[in-house]
Amino acid sequence: MVAWLPSWFGRLLRRIRAGAEKALYVDPSLPAVPATLVVESAAFAHGGSIPKAHTADGERTSPPLSWRGVPGSARSVVVLVEDVDSPTGQPFVHLVAWGGAGVDASLPAGAFAAKGSETARPGFKLGVNGLHRLGYTPPDPPPGHGPHVYVFQVYALDRALALGDRASRRELANAVRRHAVAKGELRASYERV
Repeated sequence: MVAWLPSWFGRLLRRIRAGAEKALYVDPSLPAVPATLVVESAAFAHGGSIPKAHTADGERTSPPLSWRGVPGSARSVVVLVEDVDSPTGQPFVHLVAWGGAGVDASLPAGAFAAKGSETARPGFKLGVNGLHRLGYTPPDPPPGHGPHVYVFQVYALDRALALGDRASRRELANAVRRHAVAKGELRASYERV
């Protein structure tokens, strides 16, 4: 969507970033939630680069994602993906998903497609991302803006959520603040030059 922007425009905005401190994962109301979930992807390592296939420059599919260490008290799981380097006031939301079983799990690439996906996302419901669409929006940073860090967050909750269709990050965050019993994150970057 923004690949057509000239790189000089991205360089002009280089100092404007939402900020890692605004990611839900580091929200001041969540300090007591233990960071005991291990979140991984077969496509990239923590701190690594997101392969082109999982970006707006490739196949646009959500990457494979797995998590382990879900406590026995968990009843559901939430997945949230945010771009903390977006040149916006708040991190750009790439995925809002909730409702997975409260257990360790592994999902294939493309599991968070809004529709037409042949891969399974057992029990998950999709909320509204930063483009006001359902499902995964792939990384699409402005050319020349520098590397963007994407935070893949997984939360184990003590109950199943009853959020309405098209739930937003705000609604999801409020539920996480009240019901999270464990959390984990995977950070990776993508850059257009």
